[in-house]
This record gives sequence, structure tokens and C-alpha cells, in this order.
Amino acid sequence: MLPQTNVDLRCALETLEHASITVRGLARSLADSTRLAEADSPVRDQEVRSRLAAVLEELAEAVGVFGLLAGSYGPNAHRQLVLELHRRLDEAGDKQDWLSELLGADPAVRPVGWPLRGELVSHLDRLRAELQGGSPAEPAPEDADEPIRPWRSVLRPSRYRAGGPGNQRGN
Repeated sequence: MLPQTNVDLRCALETLEHASITVRGLARSLADSTRLAEADSPVRDQEVRSRLAAVLEELAEAVGVFGLLAGSYGPNAHRQLVLELHRRLDEAGDKQDWLSELLGADPAVRPVGWPLRGELVSHLDRLRAELQGGSPAEPAPEDADEPIRPWRSVLRPSRYRAGGPGNQRGN
């Protein structure tokens, strides 16, 4: 029996693909940061590394929950996973705000490391936004039995939906 999921598998895979590209960009920014002189590198500071690790831990948990959400088997499990995903993303946002305070720098004072500090925050924002946008909204009590669709599946033309009219590729 296939899972009765409210998250379309194609949409979930597309979201995870975009997330992986964002993680690759984040890794590149971190690698570039390590090549800067100690005073200019945001990742040479132990406090920055600790705060960044805390954000990444929450985002990793959110990705795991997102993966479970794509294969959830019933409305109760689905509802719980949606709530858990939103909780993880909110927690990641709070920890990211805490990190951003530490990364904040005046470009006039730190012109060399300033762009990479902004890149790190941008990549974290993008990853959170990707997971948020690819997930269903938090279920409202009155909608508890209604199917929850991610925004992408609503915007996707019907020819790309499985079983939809015109579901023929290459035409």
C-alpha cells in the first residue's frame, strides 16, 4: 500500500534538490571563509562556529522531518510532522537571528570578510525558506481533515501532475 501523503513526492524531491544546492553554496562560503586572514574570517571565531553549528543542527532535523513528511501514512502522523517541521524551522530561525547578531559587521570596518558573512546568513535564509515553501502550512483545527497541499503543487500546471490532463512529457 502506498502512503497517503499530502505532500506530492515530486514536489518534495524538488524541494530537497534545491536544498542540496543551497547546502553546496553554504559549504563553498564556509570554505572561502577559512581562506581569509584570521581577523577577517567569520568562521575562525569559536562562538560563530558554535552558533552556526546550532543553526545547522536544527536545519538538519528539519530536513529529516521534511523527508518523513513526504512519506507520512495518515492524517494524524502528517499533522504531527507538519507541526514538528514548523517548530524546527522556527527554532532554526531563532538560532539564526542569534548567529546574525554575531556576524553583523560594518563593511567599512571589515571590508574583506563582510561579503562572506552576508553569504552565510543568505544561504541559511534560503535553506529555511526552501523547506518552508515546500511544506504544507500548519494545519488549522477546522482544516484538520482537509488535505494540505504545498504551495508549489497548487502553482504547478496540471500537465506536470501525475494523472493530470496532458501528462505527456515532450509534447
